[in-house]
Amino acid sequence: MDKNDFVSTIAVDYTTLLDLLKAENFEDANKETMTLCLKAAGQEKIGWLNAEHASKIPSEDLHLMNQLWQDYSNRHFGFSVQSLIWQSKTWRTACKELGWSRGYSHRSNRGYFYSTFSDESQLTFNVLEAPAGHLPSTAIHIALQERTRQPFMDTLLRRFHVSHV
Repeated sequence: MDKNDFVSTIAVDYTTLLDLLKAENFEDANKETMTLCLKAAGQEKIGWLNAEHASKIPSEDLHLMNQLWQDYSNRHFGFSVQSLIWQSKTWRTACKELGWSRGYSHRSNRGYFYSTFSDESQLTFNVLEAPAGHLPSTAIHIALQERTRQPFMDTLLRRFHVSHV
């Protein structure tokens, strides 16, 4: 994929992401993907996304980001890999398989179980060592709160899968 091969429907520039992925700088590419998702959803100023915001990211832009991740990771990373895992797993199982979950803790005040998610220092940026679909880690680092991560990911991957079947 060349710089001239893709155009955002909403004038988001993907050149930096392309360059980072070509250089196999997956850590910075992961951060850039989060920034691009914020821009594409029109939420750059607030700095976080929920399911409603995820639905505002144009399908073409999701496809562009996915294609770049796919092309420069030997099909190991990308939203499409995450979508395949997501379709056949529960939230907890998918997060564990993607390498995003480090276990669960109990919050007795409400009786909910919360995932202990990987922070950026716990992610694996080596394509040979990371689980399939591990990156981009948009869902666990851009959603504001624990309770918004699953709906965000459901919306993002459902839209991606439906628009590119």
